Amino acid sequence: MAAEVREAIVKTGAEVEDGVLATMPRSLKYTAAQIRSIIESYKSSDISTIINNLSNIRNIEDVILYITILSYLVGNNIKGNGMLEAYSREFEKMDSISASKLRHLLTNVLGEEAPINIHVNKILKIIEFLKHKKGTYLWILKEKRLDRFEKDVREFVFENNGGYSIDRGIKLFIRIFIDKNTIPLAYKIAYNKNEVRKYKIHGDFYTTLVAMRSGSFEDVDSPTASKIKQRVARALICRSRKERCDPLRIRLKSVRGLVRTIAYLSGDPIAFERGAYHIGKNYCARLRCEECPIRNVCKKYIFIEVK
Repeated sequence: MAAEVREAIVKTGAEVEDGVLATMPRSLKYTAAQIRSIIESYKSSDISTIINNLSNIRNIEDVILYITILSYLVGNNIKGNGMLEAYSREFEKMDSISASKLRHLLTNVLGEEAPINIHVNKILKIIEFLKHKKGTYLWILKEKRLDRFEKDVREFVFENNGGYSIDRGIKLFIRIFIDKNTIPLAYKIAYNKNEVRKYKIHGDFYTTLVAMRSGSFEDVDSPTASKIKQRVARALICRSRKERCDPLRIRLKSVRGLVRTIAYLSGDPIAFERGAYHIGKNYCARLRCEECPIRNVCKKYIFIEVK
């Protein structure tokens, strides 16, 4: 049953557009589709053939810069409702990258109180490095292994820094370029299932909520999963007796490893993450069970709360 739940979540994720692409400016979204089409057509060819075809795409570097700056912002804990939409609108207004234009973009997205000049200087440094040292998109094309790709993104975009927020930014960057349904520039990873399965999802609130409430963990053999199953069993007994029962509260950090295992077992962690996030945000958190795309297989453990 748990496998069926995971399969349903992956199916939902495959049908849902990634939020980054969904909010991308129309012109860049068209460019992303061109990149995806070329990679799909020439993925078995030598890299020079792919480069020759990609070189004819207008705005290809703008797509990379768009994702790079967005990843930087997310990695520096800049988020919130409407951030993607605001960033997209402001980026679309820029006809080139300069300090003054970046400052205007960041001011409108982040507000006057943010350390704008610090961010501007760091972003310009990143862009300069990628353009003149690595080739804006060439280095991504050459990536073959997920662990190496992650290491390079951490070095090139985040100056080898770590931390919770930076890991989110790195995962955003990687996810976009290793997913066949988005912009699979890192095609040697994107079309290698074994490499894609190594992608460790972030494990945000919505994804965790769905992973727990749906019962997608019930066939996992681990101490954390066993503990959750025991707590769920007690909660079900309490409710079957129609007693007054407290919610089953689960700390997000305590099950992040379990949620990542569930995503791995799904066979497509990227689609699982996208599907679970979509379900969590639009259905599970609002208790819209009857409209939920996984309603026929979900265990509906709505007494679970994630903190």
